[in-house]
Amino acid sequence: MEISIYSKSTDDELKKLHEQFSAKYGAALQDDARSLEDRQLIRLVAKKIKQPDKQTEEIHSVQEFIKEYLYRKLKELALLIYLAMDKCKDFGPMGEQRVSISFCRNVLNISNNREVTQFDADRFRRLLDECDKRNGVKSGDAYLAYLKKDFVLELFGIKYGYLDLSGLNLLFDLIGLGCYLLSAHHRSFGVRFIFGAVEKKELENNQVFIIQQEYIRAPQFVLSIAAEVFQDSTMIRREACEVIFFNKWQKFFDQSKAERKHALHHVNSALREGVKEKALAFYAAQKTEDVLKVKEIFIEEMIDGILWHEMGHHVSFQDMGQPYRALVNTFTEGAENIGAILPEALADWAPEQGARKGAFTRFLELSKTDVRRAARDLYVYISDNWFVDESEEFMSLMSNILAGLAVYFVQPDGAVDFARLSKEKDQIYSFLQKRYKGLIDRLLAVFQQSIYEVGIHRLDYNGLEKEVFKMYQNAYAGHRYTMEELRAYSPFWINITAYLKKFSKANWEKYQEILAEEADLVEKMILRVVTKGQEEKYKNSLREYIITRAKELGLIQILPEIDSTAAVRAACAAMKMPDAVLEKVQARFTEIMNDKPYEISISYDGEKDPFIAAVQEMLLKSGYGSIKSGMLIGEYYNPESGTEERKQYIKNELESLRDQLESEMYLEIDILRVNGKYPAAKPIIEELLQTVTFLDGRKLAEKIKNVEFSPLDNDALLEVFVPLKRGYMDWNTSQAVWRINQDLRPDEFMLQWTIDRDFLEALIEAYS
Repeated sequence: MEISIYSKSTDDELKKLHEQFSAKYGAALQDDARSLEDRQLIRLVAKKIKQPDKQTEEIHSVQEFIKEYLYRKLKELALLIYLAMDKCKDFGPMGEQRVSISFCRNVLNISNNREVTQFDADRFRRLLDECDKRNGVKSGDAYLAYLKKDFVLELFGIKYGYLDLSGLNLLFDLIGLGCYLLSAHHRSFGVRFIFGAVEKKELENNQVFIIQQEYIRAPQFVLSIAAEVFQDSTMIRREACEVIFFNKWQKFFDQSKAERKHALHHVNSALREGVKEKALAFYAAQKTEDVLKVKEIFIEEMIDGILWHEMGHHVSFQDMGQPYRALVNTFTEGAENIGAILPEALADWAPEQGARKGAFTRFLELSKTDVRRAARDLYVYISDNWFVDESEEFMSLMSNILAGLAVYFVQPDGAVDFARLSKEKDQIYSFLQKRYKGLIDRLLAVFQQSIYEVGIHRLDYNGLEKEVFKMYQNAYAGHRYTMEELRAYSPFWINITAYLKKFSKANWEKYQEILAEEADLVEKMILRVVTKGQEEKYKNSLREYIITRAKELGLIQILPEIDSTAAVRAACAAMKMPDAVLEKVQARFTEIMNDKPYEISISYDGEKDPFIAAVQEMLLKSGYGSIKSGMLIGEYYNPESGTEERKQYIKNELESLRDQLESEMYLEIDILRVNGKYPAAKPIIEELLQTVTFLDGRKLAEKIKNVEFSPLDNDALLEVFVPLKRGYMDWNTSQAVWRINQDLRPDEFMLQWTIDRDFLEALIEAYS
């Protein structure tokens, strides 16, 4: 990535620049005895250089040097963190695939609007191997130990340790660099960071950093993390928003027929697609070109929505007080649970508090000046919080709670009832607050009533607190925590939770039961409110309420399930197959429809396969896949070329036919049709059919039943028709399968030679 004017400089050249700028400005920039104003680079340069244009040039040179120098140092650090993760087989809760793809994008500077390819993955692996060799090919634990104990980044005479990188931001301010190094603690690997260009905002006492471009980031910051809240600051990542836009919104109208049909066969995915389409309609987007036209405004509104969700966290955290706030992070790893979901809901429903507010308060604010935007923001919100799919109930509890509350305010005509939202939003916030605090109180009671079997020791809660207290005093000699400070410190409660899980198993089960009970209760209480006490109408299910409302709103259009029985019977009857054979064919169809795909390959061996015969019958009768079509050869034939050149071209094409016959891609040619537009080619072809031979000496002409000379409706030289071999996966059938898959899913290369559920559903639909 070229991020500075020094991007093409060698490491040695950068080293010399470092020495030069350190000698000029290093001591003054780092002199704590001076005021911050006196240490600013603009002042330091003015003392050394008198011409204004030269001053500007010098300042720019220093700024560009620091960008380049830190980019290279931090890139090496990021690669070492990845190597440690890879060798320790510990990619954290995000998993190897997500971490690897996101990090690969960053270090290879892959555009956010294209997929990561195998070629990219190979380049990424080579880059890692080079880094590994450069650093002595250590083990994962050795790299981790080096990072935590020995890693040092030196800049202008100051050494920054692995856990002290955020100290660089003061230097950035002094030199006027529009960059920021966001550095945060990471449980397994010590630190995670993003270095990039930022836009800074301040809302009361909260700083907001919108990272516009990420020069380099640690691998833990996967692109699915669009934002994060820290103690008094918020980070929002534009690049993450761009990737979300590309994967979710830009691709919507580019889905293949198979993807679209597959989604519309299941209620969960049908709702996912329906709400996306509705949200895009608010942007007047009906095709991909329309989506691209609104890309910038869409991403800006996405960032705005994220901002107010994160501000809502600050509001709700402040309202919670301790220890309720400190326990939030104890729920973030492992299976989905109500303890993690309630804080997210609280952030969305947080009321206005000075300049800060939650997402729904923001929607209400927007509705007063731009009701269309406010409505589309709410539909985008529903889409962003509907996680379940046809194949898995991923984050189903969060989907039910967040989408359920939002759908409640959508009227039958699809408009949003902002008047009712204004009246009820604070009640919802109070309800969520009460549930969260009640949950924490119950869980705290479990901690306090448990006995912890730690080795040979039996500790009650007070004893456990004392042990953890000692641990923190020993680990952080520079800061002596009081017990009250620890109780307001998230890592303290993470440790307490870990002790409960490991050393008090019966009460850990009780802890889990409380979470499950609360989840069930919250869903029931929300359902009672949104249905006005008519829960039974929705089978006492919040999910059923969401689905029913979505159907009423026209957000769900379910395609009927495809039943293969009638089609199989009709195809088998047309071929007069016995009932026993029909049953075998039906069993094969059912197996494939139950997600056991059949990978095809051309073969003429063995006995006829009635399943293939049935597929061929459907292909023939429906015309889908054009199983009877010929194949065009010689599409680049140039009749204006010289005789020898034309003869050689025709010979090459006929030898290709010979090779395909030799390899039994097909066994013979029924008709070889020569394009009548090229009369001069006729004698050449007649001659070559007698001279092009097989390995056994037979002539190519012997494998061709008929040669015809007649005009084609295209400019190809030849059209070849191969006889259909019933009951075998022959050339014609395989090509028909390929054509259908090209129609259904052109970009899914691995499925082009597959008969699976999507293929059979499309074929049966065409046949029926």
